[in-house]
Amino acid sequence: MEHDGGKEVGKQNVERLSEESAAVVEEGETAPEVEEAHAPEEETFSAKPKSLERSLEFKKSGNTKFGDNAFQGAFEDYTAAIDLCPDDDAHHKSVLLSNRAAAILKLGEKEHYESAVADCTAAIELDQDNNKAVLRRAMLHEVMENYEDAMEDYKALLEKNPQTTYAKEAVKRLPKLIEEKNEKMKVEMMDKLKDLGNLVLKPFGLSTDNFKMEPQASGGYSVKFEPSKKK
Repeated sequence: MEHDGGKEVGKQNVERLSEESAAVVEEGETAPEVEEAHAPEEETFSAKPKSLERSLEFKKSGNTKFGDNAFQGAFEDYTAAIDLCPDDDAHHKSVLLSNRAAAILKLGEKEHYESAVADCTAAIELDQDNNKAVLRRAMLHEVMENYEDAMEDYKALLEKNPQTTYAKEAVKRLPKLIEEKNEKMKVEMMDKLKDLGNLVLKPFGLSTDNFKMEPQASGGYSVKFEPSKKK
């Protein structure tokens, strides 16, 4: 995965989410939840097999690079750690997948957000208590404008922890964004239908402008034909 710095929209959206969470600290919280969601998780293990030892080494290196804002290097180290992690160590693998998603989110490369969502989903399947993975997936859905999916994750997070401040704020702002997106989709769909209708009606000397939709008191619409005005 190359980091070319060209995906400004994704980066701006992630920065916006982080900036919005800053107010939480000013209100007395000990740490912003969004920054906690970005921050990689630390773990210690005893009696580790060799593959897990190597996995933990890459994880530690990835965390160091993450802290130094070297997110591409962190992504690569987390990937190596995932590959080395024993399949039967579900908790550790869940943490690694969630950390890799955090690196992708920080990189701000929109074309890779789907893979980050997949990492979060896999992390949650491995460990149902990985709330950071739920929050990261919600944030990814939000910057991807998948607002309904984001809302679902934020609500799930609030069911587990009703005091999750960032999620509480998100469920307040998302309904308006969902409504705006649905209206935009409706307009785009009507435009496409109009283009298709004009293509069909053109051989008959007609267009969709000859048909007017009038709202009815019952809540539906009636279609009224209006002949073209002769010039």
